[in-house]
Amino acid sequence: MALLGCFTTAATIPQQYINEEVRQQLFIASIILGFIHLILEIRQCFYKIIEWLKNFWNIFDIIAYVLSIYTSIYWLQTNDKNNNKAFEYFGSYSLL
Repeated sequence: MALLGCFTTAATIPQQYINEEVRQQLFIASIILGFIHLILEIRQCFYKIIEWLKNFWNIFDIIAYVLSIYTSIYWLQTNDKNNNKAFEYFGSYSLL
């Protein structure tokens, strides 16, 4: 829930309501939390690989973590959140 809250807040609240420094801190927090969740998901995969592969929702978990990490890193590096339609698309899927 913290990953979803940090990423959603940083990605959706307009610049007039949130300071750019706070937005960057939320993106950094979402990157850290995303990597923690991704590591835990990979550990689950290695622990019980057959059961993990049988549950296709695990793939959606990995996709959500990777997209939120990738989108956060991209937006931190470019600071171009509003002009690139492809990354708005990725950002909307990483909010799922």
